[in-house]
Amino acid sequence: MMDLMYSEIPPLSRMGKITVTVDAKGRVGLPVKIREWVSKYADGELTLDPNKATGILEVWAASAFDKEQMRQMENVGQDKIARRKKAHTFMNACDLKMDASGRIRISSEMRDDLRLEGKVKVSAVFDHFIIFHPDNDPDLTDVTS
Repeated sequence: MMDLMYSEIPPLSRMGKITVTVDAKGRVGLPVKIREWVSKYADGELTLDPNKATGILEVWAASAFDKEQMRQMENVGQDKIARRKKAHTFMNACDLKMDASGRIRISSEMRDDLRLEGKVKVSAVFDHFIIFHPDNDPDLTDVTS
C-alpha cells in the first residue's frame, strides 16, 4: 500500500515532461492526465507556489498545499527566525480555479519572475505538478505533446 504521507489525494502518475504553450493572456492548457486529476481530486481548486530561486512554478491541489505548508512549518520547530523564513517561502503563493477548458491563468508578474512565456514544460511530481521554462529543466524524462 502506498503511503500518501501528507495528503489523502492520490499521486499523479509519472508522465515525463510535456511541452505546452502559455498564451498571450497567461493561460496554460493543462495536459489531459493533469486536468483529470485536478477535476477529480482538487475540484479544480489549485494553489500556485512560485520558486524564484529555481524558476519553477509548483502547482498543488489547494487542500494538499495547506497540508504541505503545515508539515513544513512543523519540521522547522519553534525557532522564530526559521519559522519566519519558512513562512516567507509561502508568501507568494496564490489560489485559483482551473477553467472549464482545463486551463490555468498565471499572473504576468509570476510569468516574468519565472520566465514562463511561449513554450514551457509541465511535469507531475508525486502529489503536485510543476511548470517551468525549458532552460530550468529539472532532471526528468522528456515527453513532447
